[in-house]
Amino acid sequence: MDFLNREYSLQNPDTPFLYDQLLTWSAHFGKILLDQVPIRKGMQALDVGAGTGYLSLELAQMLGPSSRVTGLDNWEQALEYARTKAAKAGLQNLHFVSGDAAQIPFEEGSYDLIVSNLGINNFQDPAAALRESFRVLKKMGKICVTTNLEGHFREFYQTFESTLKEAGLKEMLPLLKAEEEKR
Repeated sequence: MDFLNREYSLQNPDTPFLYDQLLTWSAHFGKILLDQVPIRKGMQALDVGAGTGYLSLELAQMLGPSSRVTGLDNWEQALEYARTKAAKAGLQNLHFVSGDAAQIPFEEGSYDLIVSNLGINNFQDPAAALRESFRVLKKMGKICVTTNLEGHFREFYQTFESTLKEAGLKEMLPLLKAEEEKR
């Protein structure tokens, strides 16, 4: 149970690398999302909640060099890691911007496509993030998102709750409940 005693700072430059190793579970949802993406030359695409860049990199490769993909996230260390991956992959049509999904720093009608893979439920204000996404979407543009549904990971949260109780960490239960409700 050593993981209960560890803290992973989002400012630690190694944390994005560790996070990236956990993407297998989200890759399935990313694949479903990518199957819905229209592919045209010259598209402008925005990945809201880009994190370490998984979906952004896939999109940049799928859409090709005539398109422009922007990954947006407020986790700067993850974006630095994503920038490194994009540079190593030689993707000239991809860049990452630090910013808040509730206040997207782009002009109205800037993007043909907006995607977010399991990100909406992680935003402080999901409704504001969706409003902003629609604001920067061009007329006739497309938004493709995957999100966690109510009750997902139910067994995980039940097991986590039992583990906290067994470990004598009952003071952590309200934090766990708040996290579960947020998702």
